[in-house]
Amino acid sequence: MRFTIMALALSVACAGASGVLETSKARTVEALTVRHLPNPVPVSSAPDAAKNGKKKVYIWRFRTEVRNNLDVPLRIIEFGNYSSRINGEWVLANVKRQIYTNANFSEWYVAGDKTIDGWIEPGAVAADDNNWFSDPTPVPAFRTKWVYTAEDKTGRKYRGECEVDLIPCEAGGQSSAHVDPSSLVPISGKVVGADGTPPSYAQVRLAGANRHYDRALEISVAGKNGEFSIRAPKPGWYYLFVYSPGYDSALIPVVLRAEDASVTMTVRPVPRDPKGAAGVDDLPE
Repeated sequence: MRFTIMALALSVACAGASGVLETSKARTVEALTVRHLPNPVPVSSAPDAAKNGKKKVYIWRFRTEVRNNLDVPLRIIEFGNYSSRINGEWVLANVKRQIYTNANFSEWYVAGDKTIDGWIEPGAVAADDNNWFSDPTPVPAFRTKWVYTAEDKTGRKYRGECEVDLIPCEAGGQSSAHVDPSSLVPISGKVVGADGTPPSYAQVRLAGANRHYDRALEISVAGKNGEFSIRAPKPGWYYLFVYSPGYDSALIPVVLRAEDASVTMTVRPVPRDPKGAAGVDDLPE
């Protein structure tokens, strides 16, 4: 089988009280700008096999800057790290699953202009030089971003956010499908952008019908030419989760029949909209 997939964008949203980001109808303004440096982020450290008994994780470290673009002070009232889910929801992923406060912001964001009680002066930039992400695998399973909610002295609320694009630690494939090799069907193809150029660090995950792509049956990081190859037992129903920094995620259903010898596809992910990162008065009451 050979086919081409035009990837559909997952939803972008605003922060709700439950910790799940919900769809926003707010107009876009550039009041609060968030960026990570560098971005995409290379892995900073890998597990040390010699440290027996300690949790082995890969760590990505980066600087995060939050800029107030208005001519009035803005106070960060809450912020946090969110991870994506396969249905498009962004779920709070902070330690202990608690929203961070203005006090946390002033304590941690000390590398830029000074903030007091979460207040950022007009044109000022608050920065955290020690932001980080960790994952037990060299190819992170979830997309992740930081979201900040601020208000001015009249109580008007603003939002700024920025996704962290994590560069996989290792290229090539990783398999956990321990089955009869004769039943495996190769699924291969190419990930290409809108202009035909392969995006950098594209990853392809094979998940079962339950869509648990964080427990993928097999993982492949596409090469510089965008080509990937994984294998799946037949017959069966599967999902391919395709992600690359700067692009929206794609979820592709794949049905393998007993007579299938191979599957070939071309995946064209949708570029992420950079304008969807800021909003005003867009938080549910």
